[in-house]
Amino acid sequence: FWTAVLGKSLHFHMGHFLGNETLEKGEVAALHNLLKLFLSPVQPAQILDVGCGWGGSAFELGQKFKTGVLGLVYNRIQAEYVNAQTQQLGLSVTARQVDIETPGTLDNLGFFDLVWMYEVLDHIRDREGLLRKFGEISQPGTRLGIALHCRAEYIPQGILRNEYFNIPHLPSLSEIVQIVEKNGWLILGLADRTALTLPTWGKWQANLELARLQFPKEAVELSAAMSATEILYRTGQLRSVQLAAERGKR
Repeated sequence: FWTAVLGKSLHFHMGHFLGNETLEKGEVAALHNLLKLFLSPVQPAQILDVGCGWGGSAFELGQKFKTGVLGLVYNRIQAEYVNAQTQQLGLSVTARQVDIETPGTLDNLGFFDLVWMYEVLDHIRDREGLLRKFGEISQPGTRLGIALHCRAEYIPQGILRNEYFNIPHLPSLSEIVQIVEKNGWLILGLADRTALTLPTWGKWQANLELARLQFPKEAVELSAAMSATEILYRTGQLRSVQLAAERGKR
C-alpha cells in the first residue's frame, strides 16, 4: 500500500516543487533545501535520522554524504524494511526500533554530527524534553535539521491536531524557535516552505486514487485524513517550516 502511495523510495514527507517535478524529485529537493539553510557546507561523519520511517531520508543522506546513518523508528516493520534495503543498496544505513520518548532510549547512542528530524517533531508529545536530551548528548558544533508542520500564530494553542497520524496539538513557529534556543541550539537558518509544498497533496491523492482498487479501505481513510490537512494548509492555518541549528558551547 505505502509503495503505491509514496513511490518506490518511500519518502513520507512533503516535497518542494517549482514546476512539474515528480513526487520523488520534489521530496528529495525538500531534503536538500533544508541542508542549504546551514551557514556552511554540511559534511557529517555520522548522521542520526530521528523517525526515519521507511528510510527515504536516511538512504538519501547516506548516499549523498557516503557516511553512516542510524535511523530511529517506532514501527518494527519499518525498521526491518530499512535494514533489508540497506544491504541491497550497499549503504551504511541501520534502523533501530525504539520509542524515543521512553526514558533512557537515547542514552549511549554515540556521537552524531548531524541530527535529522524531518516531519517527526510534530508527533512528539514532549518536544522540549526531546530537544533538551539531544542537546545533552551532542557536542558543540553538532548540526540539527528540523522540518515540521506549525500552526499559524493566530490559531489558539491546543486547537489543531491530527488523530489519523497521531499528531498531538501542533506548536506555532515562535514556540518551536523558543524551545530550540532554550535548549542550547543556535538557529542558523529558518524558512517557511508552505508554498513549495502545496503540489504534494495533489500528487499523493492521485496515487491514492490508483491504489483504491487494490486497497479500498486504506486508501479512503488516508485520503480523508490528507484532504482535511490540505484544507488547513491552503487556508493558511498550517505552515510547513524548515529550521537549521547548531549546538552551542556549553
